[in-house]
Amino acid sequence: MMYNQFGFFHIMTLVCSILTPFLLWLILRNKKDLTKRIVLGVFAFVGIALLVYEFIRDGRILYDLPFHLCSLNGLLIPFVLIFKNKKLGNMLLLWCVGALGALIFNFEVDMLPISDPRCWTYFVPHYVQLTIPISMGILKIFEVDYKTIPSTLLLTFISYTIVHLINKTFAAIDPALATNYMFSVYHQNNVFLLFMWNICPYEYFYMLLMLPFILFLFLIIYSKQFIHIIKSKVKKK
Repeated sequence: MMYNQFGFFHIMTLVCSILTPFLLWLILRNKKDLTKRIVLGVFAFVGIALLVYEFIRDGRILYDLPFHLCSLNGLLIPFVLIFKNKKLGNMLLLWCVGALGALIFNFEVDMLPISDPRCWTYFVPHYVQLTIPISMGILKIFEVDYKTIPSTLLLTFISYTIVHLINKTFAAIDPALATNYMFSVYHQNNVFLLFMWNICPYEYFYMLLMLPFILFLFLIIYSKQFIHIIKSKVKKK
């Protein structure tokens, strides 16, 4: 069986990723907080372990550094689980969309047999990076709060800018070392990113066209709170 784009196995991985937060909520909702954090921590550990394994196995040190949005997400999950940091937790709710994109557009492993370890070192970390932040939110490991939107936007912008400078630094040292972390330099033929590149064909700046999509995601993430605010204002009138 192949891990081909929108083939059976690919569809099953997407379905599994969508169902996992709901299943974890059903299983853990009445458990102690520590139990929830330990179970989610095991998922996080597996995801990070496979990132490290891929880093060692692949041998492309500069190209496998954890500077993509989803990789940073995975590394921050343990900190949120341990310290229950609300700002970081809410930021990961946005950043996990990067993992969703990687799971949908799986070009890096397209047409590989599922017996190939690269399929699993690609799927499992992204699966963890998507499902665990969502699970932490719905299991109330941290407070989901729309008031964190400014800090999320600021931290995301700073992270993106720093990573772009890292890309440019590597390229300046040696063009053969050029990287494209967070896709700040080039769209790499990703359909969604290519659409934005066609509108604004300039490295770094073209990704800023993600802002309307990000605002839409905020509406989804904090919809319950926004609806409550609107209802409260209507009642006051």
